[in-house]
Formats: sequence, structure tokens, C-alpha cells
Amino acid sequence: MYSYLLLLPLLITLFPFTGLPWIMKRRSYLLKNEKYEIRVLKGHSQINAFSVRGLKRGYIFLTENTASLGENNVNAVIAHEIGHLEKGHHVKMALLVGSLISLSMFFLLNGMSWIAIPILLFTVLTQKTLTRKFELEADKYALKLVPSQDLANLISSYGDKKSTILSTHPDILTRLKNLNNN
Repeated sequence: MYSYLLLLPLLITLFPFTGLPWIMKRRSYLLKNEKYEIRVLKGHSQINAFSVRGLKRGYIFLTENTASLGENNVNAVIAHEIGHLEKGHHVKMALLVGSLISLSMFFLLNGMSWIAIPILLFTVLTQKTLTRKFELEADKYALKLVPSQDLANLISSYGDKKSTILSTHPDILTRLKNLNNN
């Protein structure tokens, strides 16, 4: 249903945001500098946000429902996404996953699928594990920008109740414990 969102990084590179008014609209929140640009995705009912590293600045995307959560929650979401940008999570993930996929493709194109397939499986599991670690790091970074109670309330209200080996986010209890281990 939201598969076109997977194309956003490509669209960001190819087109200026002003050329995509049907996808997003600009909003100003917590930030008063030019380091980040915040956009709201129109017509999305889920509570979600993500960030993308651009050449000159970071871009933070909120769904409309996320943008309507109230100032404290929205600021906590934005602070969390700033954590991803400031910690370089996008670059680290791209380098790791890109390298492993390239290695896998090398073996696959040379007829060694018996090596390529385990590397691809390892890549998926590593990416999910690293993503959960990055979520905890982004939460910690967000504490520099918003009160811990605001972030804890957001996580308690909208975080994942359970986490598995394939989850992208740690469960609520893990994230709350992480906040308290300052």
C-alpha cells in the first residue's frame, strides 16, 4: 500500500522537494536552523516517521497522524530522528549493507550461490540487529533535545509491544530501560 515510500531516497536525489507537493507539505517544529528540513506526508493514517540524509541537510518525514500527536510527542519524534541523522546511522547502514550485498552479488555472478545466499541471509539478520541498536542510540540522543518523560510517553504509547529477530525496533520495555540507563 505504501510501497512508493521505498522510492523516497531516489526521489530526494532526483527531484527537489518542491516538485513533489502531492507527497508532502512543509511544517516547522522544534528546529530553528537550516540543518534539517521537516516534511509531513499527506494521507497516511499510521503513526510513523523516518529520516534521510541529504547532501546539505537531513530530511525528517512525519506522517500526518504523527504530526497531529501534540507538540511534546512531535518534538520527541523529531528529536529521535535527529539522533539517527547525527549518529550517522544512514551512512553506516548503507556502507554495511551495500558491501555485503556487493560481496554476495560477486559470488552469485561467479556461480557460487552456495556462498551468496548465506551472505544475503546474514545481511538481513545483521541489518535488523543493527537497526534495533540504532533505535536505542537515537533514543539516547533524543534525550539531549527533549525531556525524558516526553520521550518515554511517546515510546510507551506508540512503541512496539514485542520484538523478534526480524523486528526493526526494540520492544517498549527495552527502550524504556535504555532511557533510564543514562
